[in-house]
Amino acid sequence: MSLHEPETNSPGQITAPQLPKQSTRAIRPHLAAWLLLILWLAIDLGVIVYWARGEWGFLGDLGIIIGYGGNIFGLVGWLVAWGVLANWRLRWRAAYAGVGFAALGAITAPLDPWWKLEDRLAWAVLVVAVAIGTILVLVRRWGWRICLPPHDTPGPDRWQFSIGDLLWTTTGTALVLALGSYWPVDNWEEIVILAWLVLAVTVVLLLGLGARHFWLAAPVSLASCAALGALAIGIVDVEELRRPQDLLMVGIFGLPAIAPPLLLIGLLRLHGWRLRRTAA
Repeated sequence: MSLHEPETNSPGQITAPQLPKQSTRAIRPHLAAWLLLILWLAIDLGVIVYWARGEWGFLGDLGIIIGYGGNIFGLVGWLVAWGVLANWRLRWRAAYAGVGFAALGAITAPLDPWWKLEDRLAWAVLVVAVAIGTILVLVRRWGWRICLPPHDTPGPDRWQFSIGDLLWTTTGTALVLALGSYWPVDNWEEIVILAWLVLAVTVVLLLGLGARHFWLAAPVSLASCAALGALAIGIVDVEELRRPQDLLMVGIFGLPAIAPPLLLIGLLRLHGWRLRRTAA
């Protein structure tokens, strides 16, 4: 029998239809990303339950609260990255980001009396999400997507700014500045910390996903975030932030913002996921 001839069945024999490999492989990116999101949210929920059931005394839970706050902004960057850069249809990207933000809001609700979400945390999340989204939309416009190797089709080598890119950058920057002008707390230090969060999380996402070698991208990302943090502290020029105990609190806040995305990116990279230039 020729290798190209269809296989015939003997009388009474029924063969199950075979699914094409391409269709099952196309489902895998959705499942993997959703499972990672569920894992992250489950860990966050566990932290909140542990915090809510504990008796901490005066400021005994300060480290947990600050660390969890940093983690929130790392998750915000992760959701924005997948919502903008994933090589999926728009409805899948919108569903992923929408479900993630809704779950984050539900999990974080118990912190309302502590943080006063209505005038601080929710506003900070909005500003950071819009700022990171403005940067990542430009990356998408230049042809870059989070995808697996089979979806990698080299696109045009395009780095120069077009008029559309310039309009988008201007609009996004104006929106971030407009949101910042309504910042509920007149606190220069918090604005600088937000700027650091935007740059640090964006650096981790782009370097971690886009670099050819993750083992090199990971330490470079961490070193870049540390350098940006030192620059932010220098800009703020507040003597209290240079005390060891306050620098420790800055580290407790900053590390959870960059470590979880970097860890999950490492897991994705093991299976071939990367930020690649495509023809789309």
